[in-house]
Amino acid sequence: MFAVPGEEARLDAYGNMRRSDVVRILSQARAFGELGYSANRTGSARSRKKRRRNGYFAALPGNAGGLPPGIYQRDGADARPVMIFVRAPSYRPRFRFHDIVERAVRANIGRRLEEAVRTVNARFAVRR
Repeated sequence: MFAVPGEEARLDAYGNMRRSDVVRILSQARAFGELGYSANRTGSARSRKKRRRNGYFAALPGNAGGLPPGIYQRDGADARPVMIFVRAPSYRPRFRFHDIVERAVRANIGRRLEEAVRTVNARFAVRR
């Protein structure tokens, strides 16, 4: 599955999720490895209280709440979608660029190669 921004995701000018939000989600999920420093949220009482108030949670496929699979942010009794998990996209080629380029090259390669050789020969002929 692929993660796409949900309705409540804050996006930058390029349509990507903000780095700070992604880091906050990973921290709360304790998904950071420990390399001399842990960016994960701790298990302290204060941290747990913050998590309940405005934390994130994952809704897995087939969850009891009937939510689509994804990452949600708690907002009181509401759940706001931040990331939604969707099936992998399937794309069909609209334009066959490779075929178009290959036909153009085959049609013009002889003439263009002769022009290039004449240009190089003319340049070296002047130097003699």
